[in-house]
Amino acid sequence: MIEPQKSTFFEHLPPNFSLQGGILEDRLLPEYGAMFVAKGVALPERLAFTGHPEVERFQEAAGSQAAILGNHTIELQPAAMNLCWRR
Repeated sequence: MIEPQKSTFFEHLPPNFSLQGGILEDRLLPEYGAMFVAKGVALPERLAFTGHPEVERFQEAAGSQAAILGNHTIELQPAAMNLCWRR
């Protein structure tokens, strides 16, 4: 289990981020935590959404932009996509 008092990571989470504790959080935060402290993009308010409608609301609010990378289409938030193509 991650101990908030022993990590500065938690200081960088959005102020409205909801931590519930538990096995899911213990597993996913160490693996994917960087996406919750990204700058310049829309951030979710919790680690896991409660259902598909909540996912759709977040994705609609965040926006997306598609690009072809090799033989694959990728979709990112516009700010993240713009950073990918910067040189």
